[in-house]
Amino acid sequence: MSPINSIQRWKRKQKMGDILLLQPASSDKRKTLSDMFIEPKGAGRPDILDIKKRLREIRDYSLSNQVALVKDLITVLNTNPDTKASFATDALEATKSIKDISGNVPIVINNSTVITRELLPHLNKDGYQVIDSYLDELKPFDNRFKEYWQLPDIPFESTWNSLKKPVHLNLLRKISIQNNRVKNFTGLIGLNAISASDGAVIMLQHMSNIKIIFEQARKIIFVVGLDKIMQNRDEALFIAKCMAVFGIGAIPLTIKGRNLSDKWLETLPFYQVSQKADNIHIILLDNGRSRVLKSGYKDLLACIGCRACIKACPASSRFLDGPHLSPRDYIYSFISGQIPSVDRCLQCKICESNCPLNIDIPGMVLKGKRLMTKKRTPLSDRLLSNVDILEQIGSYVPWLVTMVSKNRLLRGLLEKFAGISSERRIPDIKGRTFFKQFRSLEERTDTGREDV
Repeated sequence: MSPINSIQRWKRKQKMGDILLLQPASSDKRKTLSDMFIEPKGAGRPDILDIKKRLREIRDYSLSNQVALVKDLITVLNTNPDTKASFATDALEATKSIKDISGNVPIVINNSTVITRELLPHLNKDGYQVIDSYLDELKPFDNRFKEYWQLPDIPFESTWNSLKKPVHLNLLRKISIQNNRVKNFTGLIGLNAISASDGAVIMLQHMSNIKIIFEQARKIIFVVGLDKIMQNRDEALFIAKCMAVFGIGAIPLTIKGRNLSDKWLETLPFYQVSQKADNIHIILLDNGRSRVLKSGYKDLLACIGCRACIKACPASSRFLDGPHLSPRDYIYSFISGQIPSVDRCLQCKICESNCPLNIDIPGMVLKGKRLMTKKRTPLSDRLLSNVDILEQIGSYVPWLVTMVSKNRLLRGLLEKFAGISSERRIPDIKGRTFFKQFRSLEERTDTGREDV
């Protein structure tokens, strides 16, 4: 039995390693910007090409050794006795575990794709009160960023240099519980990365919502996709840092506004607990990742979730009827069966050029379209997408095409069996096509040359 299959039955008490939070420091941002004006060509700047090279090496290794890394992580967690852990084969199994752990109390989430796209629909369906903490610190507002060209330009160096030492959250939670007690909610947090060598949990925040959740929640549930397991702590921190830097410019497109009617974490009261309030759970989530790893879409799992691909995508607001969806999430939603087609992609390839890993998302979209053609494309679409062939065939019997186009009864039969509306105007077909005219002209020219 493979390590991934064997951990389906793995449920025992364990202890987490360090819980680390990476966040931009405002003072470092200001210093970096000042240095840019004083020494615009100064040394010490990050080399973006080297960063992308290392990023690709780490992700390739993680995917190629995913089964071994899962096994190593299990071994590390098995040696510690304080934290409960489990494995979920799919989103339904993960949701069941969350409900068993949380009970009927509100669930407060962070803005993680694994939570919002994979688990949140099931929690909403089951009627759970879910609070999105991402904008908890802001006053009510309408997001004015509707299109990619409205996004601000944020210098790479300013963000990279502002992400230095991570915050250790373990002690902060103990101090907060001692001083303030807890609030009666469950914190559901998607991880950016986890270290297989020591179990260190890595999270990234741009606001302060994750820190607040971790300090105040009665119970904490971490959810980590199998593709987020890194070899060691340094690599896990590097991945989170790259996610912050390459994706910060896309944040305005991926958030909604805040309404006065929204329920927020700040409204929940603190209360005294009768039992130890340090329950921390971790769910390792497959949810199709093992299958994708063996498919032609494997490189999608190399994605670090930065959403840089959305920053200049002209179609992201049209992928779904709702918020912007990144090109990566668009194709992933298709191959996982959440959406029926990928017809709205324009094949402009901007997403690939913006991706720090150069993931060929347009190529995967084309592969998805070929799959659609084989399985679901209606006869009418196949006929109308090959008009040149139909016209060539029709040129041999133009009188028949004309008769069909003018006869209401025949047009009705065509609509019934081929799906082509009887209201659609069928163009006139000539017996002498442009190609035939060209060949005839070419033959006459050649004949003239021979006479000369």
